[in-house]
Amino acid sequence: MILLLVSFMPGVFGCAGSNSSLDTTDNMEQSVYTLGVWHVQEGRQQEFITAWKDLGEIFAALPNPPGSKGVLIQSTSEPTMFYSFGPWKSIEAVEAMRNDRGAQEGIRKLMELCTEASPGTFRVVAESP
Repeated sequence: MILLLVSFMPGVFGCAGSNSSLDTTDNMEQSVYTLGVWHVQEGRQQEFITAWKDLGEIFAALPNPPGSKGVLIQSTSEPTMFYSFGPWKSIEAVEAMRNDRGAQEGIRKLMELCTEASPGTFRVVAESP
């Protein structure tokens, strides 16, 4: 299954300059993911992977943990580039995670290992057949 993700912005549908709206189902509207793009400092990749796993432990201990395991992938052509993603049960669970001091600290540790970091919250708008 391939998931197409767009930035979660309540009440905003479609692309800039587009007159079309996205056709979503109630089930898809409930599918929320976090997605991070991480450019890690050269030579600190293993440290980043360890910190990411530690953050996963923090997430698992939250009152409203993720809906499943998170995934961290590394570029095969650019070894300092990583993407992380994972499903959450609701946007409220993501908001609670972002307000949790332990999660904030874990995310801060990841960001300190990066030259660029772009964590975000997304919703599923389409799935492949």
